[in-house]
Amino acid sequence: MVHAPAGRARTRRSARPSNYLHGARLRILKEVCGDLDLELVQLGAPSTPTVEPEAALADADIVVGYGRSVLEGMAMGRAAYVWDYVGGDGWVTPESYPALEADGFSGAATDAIIDADRLRADFARYRPELGAVGFDLIRTHHSATEHAEALVELLGGASAPTSEDVLETLSRLVRAECRAAIRADRLEAETRRLLEEREAQRARADAAEAQRARADAAEAQLDTLLRSRSWRLAAPLRRARALLSRR
Repeated sequence: MVHAPAGRARTRRSARPSNYLHGARLRILKEVCGDLDLELVQLGAPSTPTVEPEAALADADIVVGYGRSVLEGMAMGRAAYVWDYVGGDGWVTPESYPALEADGFSGAATDAIIDADRLRADFARYRPELGAVGFDLIRTHHSATEHAEALVELLGGASAPTSEDVLETLSRLVRAECRAAIRADRLEAETRRLLEEREAQRARADAAEAQRARADAAEAQLDTLLRSRSWRLAAPLRRARALLSRR
């Protein structure tokens, strides 16, 4: 039996399964989640890459992503929100599903422009039934059994593969290009992580330097005060006050 767990009445946690969301859009997502007191769990490069996202998705209220990650969130009975590095279309609902599914949940099915205000307003309108609705939609339209039957029927009508030097060469080139693209994506993610780490270190160094400057300025002001004529003239009064305080 397949079971779709019910979402919490009040949203508490959001999962972001993506290898590509970074920079300004990721900052917007963090800002909105912070404003709504919503915990953000990040999955994917460069922060927390994983091949087993099921536990994190199952424990989330909202799954934010695009493509396959949206389907995985719906399959776990979670409310799915289409939004990633290329843009977004918002909540997956029975009304929006046909257009979003036809576009592959890529975030380009509508003319929606989702900025921080729109994202904040959408998350605030979260309803737990969105998860159950998404589960019903994916069970209806993405049945593994029906897909397997369609694939078997398609393969049954295909001719037996033939070995040709040209096709073999093309297949090798395609595989090589795919491997190169994967390596390039990983290098880009690592470079981005290092740049963000360097910027964070620079910000910490600037903050420490500013603090040292403030401390030096305060010390200079104190030294000026202690050397001033008024401070020296008031010394007897301070001693008398201290004596009275002790008595």
